[in-house]
Amino acid sequence: MNSFKATFALFGLACTALAGCAGSSDDYPSLAIRDAERVTGSLSPASQPSAPALSAQTIESIDAALLSAQSMHARFLGARPQAAALVDAARGGGPESDNRAKALIAMADLTSLHSETAIALAELDRMEVEAATQFAPVDAIRLAQVEVKKLVADQDLILDALWSEIDG
Repeated sequence: MNSFKATFALFGLACTALAGCAGSSDDYPSLAIRDAERVTGSLSPASQPSAPALSAQTIESIDAALLSAQSMHARFLGARPQAAALVDAARGGGPESDNRAKALIAMADLTSLHSETAIALAELDRMEVEAATQFAPVDAIRLAQVEVKKLVADQDLILDALWSEIDG
């Protein structure tokens, strides 16, 4: 029991000694809000800089991509009847038949024209990203994209139908 009293007394003495080490509260900064930290004044939005217009070169590039897509689509539609006829002729033939080989070549040609149309769409996508990063208007580019996407979607439907006939 004696050792418990001695330990308790030693602990009390240590606490008293440590309490004497603390200085006055004037040594520490106040945590109260300072005048500079108070919200004063009013905020007004900065004026928005005007968006740069599309350059003449970009407008020409949009027109060129759209024209290229329309041209490839016209060529695609022109090659479609022959490809459809070759696919019809290949129906029922075996994988080694000449008609099937001719139909596959025609389908490859159609797919190539489809890819050329999709390249025009990719070019329009690139232009949109470039214009958007410069905060230029992208409406004209998006209108051209919509047109080319319709052409690509039409070609997709045609190709899917022909491929299902040749595979079926």
